[in-house]
Amino acid sequence: MSISPGKQSPPYWSVSRLALAATFTLIIFSLTAWYTQPHWQQFFQPPPKRTQSTASLNLDDLEALQLTDNNNRISEHFDLSNLTIPRDQILSGGPGVDGIPSISSPQLAPISEPQPYHPDTRVITVTINRTTHIYPIHILNWHECVNDIIDATPIAVFFCPLCDSVSVVDRRFKNQTLEFGISGLLHNSNVLLYDRQTKSLYSQLKLQAISGPHAGQSLTHLSSFSITTYQQAQKQFPHAKIMTNDTGHHRNYSRNPYNDYLQSKHIMFPVSNQALDNSAQSIGIHPKTPVIALLIPDKPTTSDSRTSTTKDNSTALAISITAIQQSPNHTLTHPTPLGPITLSANPTTNTIAIINIPDGVIATHTLYFAWQAIHPNTQIILPTPSPQTQPATQPST
Repeated sequence: MSISPGKQSPPYWSVSRLALAATFTLIIFSLTAWYTQPHWQQFFQPPPKRTQSTASLNLDDLEALQLTDNNNRISEHFDLSNLTIPRDQILSGGPGVDGIPSISSPQLAPISEPQPYHPDTRVITVTINRTTHIYPIHILNWHECVNDIIDATPIAVFFCPLCDSVSVVDRRFKNQTLEFGISGLLHNSNVLLYDRQTKSLYSQLKLQAISGPHAGQSLTHLSSFSITTYQQAQKQFPHAKIMTNDTGHHRNYSRNPYNDYLQSKHIMFPVSNQALDNSAQSIGIHPKTPVIALLIPDKPTTSDSRTSTTKDNSTALAISITAIQQSPNHTLTHPTPLGPITLSANPTTNTIAIINIPDGVIATHTLYFAWQAIHPNTQIILPTPSPQTQPATQPST
């Protein structure tokens, strides 16, 4: 008796299945290669965060490290001669030189033209001779400096997202017009910029160059700026021009990587003033209290004030935004030896502005901890106290 063989099953890996598997593998490989390219990663991953991994290193240590952009040493990027601050107070912020790219010749559009900005988007307005340019902070979060020209005046807007600091300078210095970039370095959790002409380093909140041929000297700081919202700027400056998202760089401008940080008491990078926490606690304020910070010389400056050394005989003052908001008509006037300073902070329109400031007084917007770390003898003006709070004006310790 013969037994006929059973029907054999076809092999699992048939030609069609092999072709399908090869196609699927190719698709996965292509998607992986596409995703891992730096150009595309930034659309899916958070940007590199400034970490504390290098925060405890001093400049000598950092010079032994290779910068992320081209593996050159720090001393090859910047003129470190005439350094006016201790070397060990200069820390790496993570990105190397120009790892955070500043913007030059920004793309501007009439503010009357629709932009993809939320009405409450914070913006910085700068007005010179009735010409106003507007710079959205959501763009500056990623670039920290804009080199621009307003009515034939070369200006730079500096913004440090670690301390929410805003300052505006005239870029002309003696016989040069400077262009600024981001060094990738920090001093007391505040950005250090550099000029591309002399490679000098500049501290935004120290208000002067800290190295190179310009060390110890200050640029002309402009007070004709305000911080407001996109919606309010449209109403107040209907003929202004506003910087667009067309920066030439691929960034997710709709995302604010610093929002949670600004709400917390955590300070990402060390500051030199160890009494900082006690100072903030002793006067009952959050270390990240927003303030208008002022450096007030004891006497009038000379006609050469644009290149004068930032004065040692000056008073450092911080006026909390809340104190201005709670003043009559949301306006606060403070006397100085050079004349009164008048500031406005309207909580309804979310606008902070300098109404009047004497010549020689330098003003910037920042957070209390950063200003006090660099200017430890700062006096602070707080809202009118209730019986449970501290006096309105009290020097820092």
